[in-house]
Amino acid sequence: MKYTFKTTRGKRQLLEVVFADEKYMLIGEMLLAERSFLPQMAEALDSVLKQGEVNGQFAGNAFSLFITKETTKITNDINGEETEASTKELCKLTKRYQKQYAKLKR
Repeated sequence: MKYTFKTTRGKRQLLEVVFADEKYMLIGEMLLAERSFLPQMAEALDSVLKQGEVNGQFAGNAFSLFITKETTKITNDINGEETEASTKELCKLTKRYQKQYAKLKR
Protein backbone atom coordinates (compact mmCIF):
# COMPACT_ATOMS: atom_id res chain seq x y z
CA MET A 1 0.00 0.00 0.00
CA LYS A 2 1.90 3.04 -1.29
CA TYR A 3 0.67 6.50 -0.36
CA THR A 4 1.64 10.11 0.27
CA PHE A 5 0.16 12.77 2.50
CA LYS A 6 -1.17 15.95 0.93
CA THR A 7 -2.29 19.07 2.79
CA THR A 8 -5.16 20.96 1.20
CA ARG A 9 -5.03 24.73 1.27
CA GLY A 10 -7.89 27.02 2.02
CA LYS A 11 -9.76 28.45 4.96
CA ARG A 12 -9.35 25.17 6.87
CA GLN A 13 -6.39 22.93 6.08
CA LEU A 14 -7.08 19.22 5.80
CA LEU A 15 -4.76 16.24 5.51
CA GLU A 16 -5.48 13.85 2.67
CA VAL A 17 -3.91 10.50 1.83
CA VAL A 18 -3.23 9.89 -1.85
CA PHE A 19 -2.73 6.24 -2.78
CA ALA A 20 -0.83 4.85 -5.76
CA ASP A 21 -3.52 2.15 -6.15
CA GLU A 22 -7.05 3.50 -6.54
CA LYS A 23 -8.58 0.55 -4.69
CA TYR A 24 -7.37 2.08 -1.42
CA MET A 25 -8.89 5.55 -1.94
CA LEU A 26 -11.77 4.66 0.39
CA ILE A 27 -9.23 4.37 3.21
CA GLY A 28 -8.19 7.98 2.64
CA GLU A 29 -11.83 9.05 2.74
CA MET A 30 -12.30 7.12 5.98
CA LEU A 31 -9.29 8.71 7.70
CA LEU A 32 -10.44 12.18 6.72
CA ALA A 33 -14.06 11.58 7.75
CA GLU A 34 -13.21 9.85 11.03
CA ARG A 35 -10.24 12.02 12.04
CA SER A 36 -11.82 12.82 15.41
CA PHE A 37 -11.85 9.07 16.19
CA LEU A 38 -8.27 8.25 15.15
CA PRO A 39 -7.13 7.22 18.67
CA GLN A 40 -10.07 4.84 19.05
CA MET A 41 -9.52 3.44 15.56
CA ALA A 42 -5.81 2.82 16.25
CA GLU A 43 -6.72 1.20 19.57
CA ALA A 44 -9.21 -1.16 17.88
CA LEU A 45 -6.59 -2.19 15.29
CA ASP A 46 -3.90 -2.61 17.98
CA SER A 47 -6.15 -4.74 20.16
CA VAL A 48 -6.40 -7.33 17.40
CA LEU A 49 -2.74 -7.15 16.36
CA LYS A 50 -1.02 -6.94 19.74
CA GLN A 51 -3.44 -8.25 22.30
CA GLY A 52 -4.42 -11.32 20.35
CA GLU A 53 -8.13 -10.63 20.12
CA VAL A 54 -9.63 -12.79 17.37
CA ASN A 55 -11.78 -10.07 15.79
CA GLY A 56 -12.44 -6.42 16.44
CA GLN A 57 -14.80 -3.75 15.26
CA PHE A 58 -14.85 0.01 15.03
CA ALA A 59 -17.74 2.26 14.03
CA GLY A 60 -17.46 5.99 13.51
CA ASN A 61 -19.73 8.60 11.98
CA ALA A 62 -19.67 7.25 8.44
CA PHE A 63 -17.39 4.20 8.35
CA SER A 64 -17.18 0.79 10.01
CA LEU A 65 -14.24 -1.58 10.31
CA PHE A 66 -14.35 -5.34 10.74
CA ILE A 67 -10.86 -6.28 11.92
CA THR A 68 -9.08 -9.62 11.81
CA LYS A 69 -5.38 -10.25 12.42
CA GLU A 70 -4.68 -10.43 8.67
CA THR A 71 -7.14 -8.05 7.02
CA THR A 72 -9.59 -5.29 7.81
CA LYS A 73 -12.78 -4.71 5.86
CA ILE A 74 -13.65 -1.01 5.58
CA THR A 75 -17.27 -0.09 4.83
CA ASN A 76 -18.75 3.31 4.04
CA ASP A 77 -22.00 3.10 6.02
CA ILE A 78 -23.65 5.79 3.88
CA ASN A 79 -23.26 4.33 0.39
CA GLY A 80 -22.18 0.73 1.13
CA GLU A 81 -18.83 1.03 -0.67
CA GLU A 82 -16.21 -1.42 0.67
CA THR A 83 -12.52 -2.20 0.46
CA GLU A 84 -10.06 -4.40 2.31
CA ALA A 85 -6.55 -3.74 3.59
CA SER A 86 -3.83 -5.43 5.57
CA THR A 87 -4.57 -4.80 9.25
CA LYS A 88 -0.89 -4.26 10.02
CA GLU A 89 -0.48 -1.69 7.22
CA LEU A 90 -3.76 0.04 8.09
CA CYS A 91 -2.69 0.34 11.72
CA LYS A 92 0.64 1.91 10.71
CA LEU A 93 -1.11 4.30 8.32
CA THR A 94 -3.68 5.31 10.94
CA LYS A 95 -0.94 6.15 13.45
CA ARG A 96 1.10 8.07 10.85
CA TYR A 97 -2.01 9.98 9.76
CA GLN A 98 -2.80 10.78 13.39
CA LYS A 99 0.73 12.19 13.91
CA GLN A 100 0.61 14.27 10.73
CA TYR A 101 -2.86 15.55 11.54
CA ALA A 102 -1.74 16.60 15.04
CA LYS A 103 1.11 18.64 13.48
CA LEU A 104 -1.34 20.31 11.12
CA LYS A 105 -3.70 21.31 13.93
CA ARG A 106 -0.98 23.22 15.81
